[in-house]
Amino acid sequence: MKSKPIVVVVGSLNMDLVIEAESLPTKGQTVQGDGFRTTPGGKGANQAVAAARLGADVRMVGRVGDDIHGRELLASLTNDAIDVSGVSIDPRSPTGVALITVDKFGDNTIVADYGANTFCGGNELKLLKEAIVDADILLIQNEVPSGFNESVCALAESESLPVIWDPAPYKRGCDSLIPLVNILTPNVGEAELLTDLPISQSSNVENVYSLCEELLLNGASTPIITMGDQGAAYYSGMQAYHCKPIEVTQVDSVSAGDAFTGGLAVAMAEGLDIHASVRFGSIAGALAASRLGSQQSMAYRSEVDNILANGPSSQNGL
Repeated sequence: MKSKPIVVVVGSLNMDLVIEAESLPTKGQTVQGDGFRTTPGGKGANQAVAAARLGADVRMVGRVGDDIHGRELLASLTNDAIDVSGVSIDPRSPTGVALITVDKFGDNTIVADYGANTFCGGNELKLLKEAIVDADILLIQNEVPSGFNESVCALAESESLPVIWDPAPYKRGCDSLIPLVNILTPNVGEAELLTDLPISQSSNVENVYSLCEELLLNGASTPIITMGDQGAAYYSGMQAYHCKPIEVTQVDSVSAGDAFTGGLAVAMAEGLDIHASVRFGSIAGALAASRLGSQQSMAYRSEVDNILANGPSSQNGL
């Protein structure tokens, strides 16, 4: 009998090269940095770390290069007790990297070269077949090929394994995945791109509900749209809900969305309902945004449980 829920993450592993600066550069501008660091990242690996620290047994499936970045990424995941036997090593392609600038408000810009991640395919599907044995839930993102994600979804469906898809970063044509997944977790900008319904000039809760409704029309089963410091809006059945955020001082928002999705997955794998799961994920995301870094910013279970035990409920129906 399983003592912990099993979460499988299929997706990217990148090394983040991060510079902190007073402000983000505009086109043609050079700004002075206030510090540089390398830190393990990649949306897939970030979500894996989030889920592991929140109490799940996590299995990672993906691809890295045969280089120092790849070795460091695998060692970092292993340090969080994540099973990396599903991560293949590509002798021909470098490990993915992301160049990140973070300003004094915690906002960021990112340019990524996904390297070995872009060659995920048949070999990773074979590894996935082994990884999903006895699994409770599966996570995917957009830093691997869309066609590969479609094959992942087909395999998950054949095993009746629910899939959470974080459609980040947005890629043209990726909306074909919408009806193939059980839960969709875009942020507001990604939801706009998925629906061709721009609302960012006035992204209040009611307008984000309209994005959820459009995603439902496009085949989404359960759309959950993260709104940064405004929380998350989502639909369950035909009812709209808003999960208000906890108050934190934002330091670095780079991995907040990954923390949310990882937390959501753990809560759902443990059998919590959608409302409690969104709340759990929102707390994990807020805690990550209050700290520097990608994987190192991920919260531990005791921190989330403490807030749940001592803080007021923030989920309201419409």
